[in-house]
This record gives sequence, C-alpha cells and structure tokens, in this order.
Amino acid sequence: MKKEIQDLLKNIPKLPWVYQFFDEGWKIIYIWKSVKLHSRVNSYFNWTWKLNFAKKKMVDQICDIQTVVTNTAIES
Repeated sequence: MKKEIQDLLKNIPKLPWVYQFFDEGWKIIYIWKSVKLHSRVNSYFNWTWKLNFAKKKMVDQICDIQTVVTNTAIES
C-alpha cells in the first residue's frame, strides 16, 4: 500500500460520511457512503483478499481519498 494512502487512512473519521476514491488524474473512480466510514474505507486496503477482481484493480489505482461530511447516515 502506498505511504500516502496509509496516511490518509489514519485520518478518516468513524462517522457516517460519503467517500470518494480518485486516480492519479483526479478522476473519481468510486463513490459510496458508509455509516462507519473508517472501517469501510480501511476494508479496501486491509482485506484485499476478500475483494473481487474489479475492486482489487480499483484499489491499485487509488491515489487520493476524499470524504464529504454529513450529519446523519440518511443524509449521506
């Protein structure tokens, strides 16, 4: 895993938010929501053996992670 991604993962909150994965051209390659953002995003990088082929390829392309604050899980 890239050092930059490791640093980003340390700062992801444990709240309901929307997350976006970007490739190196700053194109959004994945966007989703999660009630427990920290656990969900970390699962892509720590449990890669559970991912299907398409998700593994996506994880290899991630260069940045952005989050969007929401007040509730329903709002996300």
